[in-house]
Amino acid sequence: MTTLPGKRFLQIPGILYVIFAGIGIPVSIFGIVSADFWDFFMPVNLPWATYYGLSLVYAGFQLFLGIMGILHCNNPAKTELLFALAVLNLILAFAFVAFMLYVSWLMGLFSFTEFVLPILFLVGALRNRSAAQ
Repeated sequence: MTTLPGKRFLQIPGILYVIFAGIGIPVSIFGIVSADFWDFFMPVNLPWATYYGLSLVYAGFQLFLGIMGILHCNNPAKTELLFALAVLNLILAFAFVAFMLYVSWLMGLFSFTEFVLPILFLVGALRNRSAAQ
């Protein structure tokens, strides 16, 4: 069996996505639950409540993306699916950074590191896609 050229570019970000989503999902759930609890003491404004909900959805998508990247990193039949997921992930990363810039310019500034894994995943998907054709 031959190894596709983008295998490592899909596998390593996939592993990191699973790890980060494993941290992000419980933290987002705790944020949603505690935001409602602490509302009695300090009202939570809409952007932060929305942030926790969007973070939960984004972490769930990254968990799915990581599992797909790990399982299908060397499967030529799944190159188009991984490419579509990589493009969707990059679009979601842009949306996440734009939302963070809206909430706080400082947090938005630090969230530009959000593009590292989506770009690596996209490079792996592009390399596999060109090798499979």
